[in-house]
Amino acid sequence: MNWLWDLNPELVAIVVFAGIAGVGGWLHAAALALFGALGLMASLVLYLWQRTCLVGLAYSRRLSQHRAEFGEHVTLESELVNDKLLPLPWIRVTDVVPERLDFPGLSVEHREEEGDRALLQAFSLLPFQRSLRRIEIVCDHRGRHLFGGSEVRSGDPLGLRHRVARQERADELVVYPKILAVPPLDLAARTPIGERRARSLLLADPTRIAGMRQYRAGDPLRHVDWRATARSGELLVRDFEATTNPRVAVFFDLDQSGSEGAEEAREFSLSLAASFVVHFGGKGLPVGLFGPGLADGDPVAADPSSAPDAIGRMLELLALCEPDPQANLAGVLNLESRRLRRQALVLVISSRFSPTVLGVLAEVRRRAPVTALFVDGPGSLAPPAGTVDAILRTERPRDWRRSDALALTE
Repeated sequence: MNWLWDLNPELVAIVVFAGIAGVGGWLHAAALALFGALGLMASLVLYLWQRTCLVGLAYSRRLSQHRAEFGEHVTLESELVNDKLLPLPWIRVTDVVPERLDFPGLSVEHREEEGDRALLQAFSLLPFQRSLRRIEIVCDHRGRHLFGGSEVRSGDPLGLRHRVARQERADELVVYPKILAVPPLDLAARTPIGERRARSLLLADPTRIAGMRQYRAGDPLRHVDWRATARSGELLVRDFEATTNPRVAVFFDLDQSGSEGAEEAREFSLSLAASFVVHFGGKGLPVGLFGPGLADGDPVAADPSSAPDAIGRMLELLALCEPDPQANLAGVLNLESRRLRRQALVLVISSRFSPTVLGVLAEVRRRAPVTALFVDGPGSLAPPAGTVDAILRTERPRDWRRSDALALTE
């Protein structure tokens, strides 16, 4: 009898109650026969219930989007359909979800045996009923987040037996780094033509008029404003702004020391890189991105571009970026800066401007002006005056993820 019980308890119950009903009928014991008949019917119902509970039951889930900004709320829709006459008083759905995302108000448990994190949901469905739930996800951690398989479990109303259906599927959600508003700033520049105001007057841009001034010997006659001259009675010429339209190359460093706080320092560095990429791209400037990291096994390197999808591609690189143990800031600067055009402006983000990095920057400055963004903090090393063309300073606040703007000083 043990092998039959292990096979299916409902079958054992059916055999037992059928025997009781038969004995009761043979002995003309009405109560015993009724008891056996009722038990037999209940056992048959439970057996059929647990055998067919998952028939016609369909579960699906979908994300409202697969790319999200830091702090954005994304919706996970989970839909369960019971396409049959049998009601289901209990259904449990388990979804494998990312470790570092927050699901406010929902039951999420860490499963040590499976080594994952599971989102638990409970349903009950009437015949031909559909249940749609919208689950809010708070995207408060950068990176690629994977949603794993699903498990749907249901059974008889007493919970004596259940059946399980598994779906092996994966959904991906990529969260970009935190983007901070960058205050107005001037990078060190040497190239005079373009759309940005230059720090010093190297060449006038005839498309931008700054004002009027008296004529001086050597001024081109085409710059004379004859109407202003007629009104004032003296010869006046248009004064033009000096401008520059550079390509900006953003280089960032990653703390690979393995010390306490290294991960937080890396996240802040990636946030700074993303903030400046968005800042310069928003001004219509061609911007590029380089750093000692890997994204899907490829180096984080994007040449300066003003293409419509350039900013999105660079944010994707930063979202997927992991430190490359074989790379460092000095090596990336040495390799990538050689391919930049001479009118490029170089911004280097780091907390440690070591002698090796400064040596490479000395070579870079022969081809392009360099602005250093020094991130002050424990173990940091600032660039000495004169080793770069300009120095900006910032520090990482403890609650920088809750900040909206970046604080910079010169």
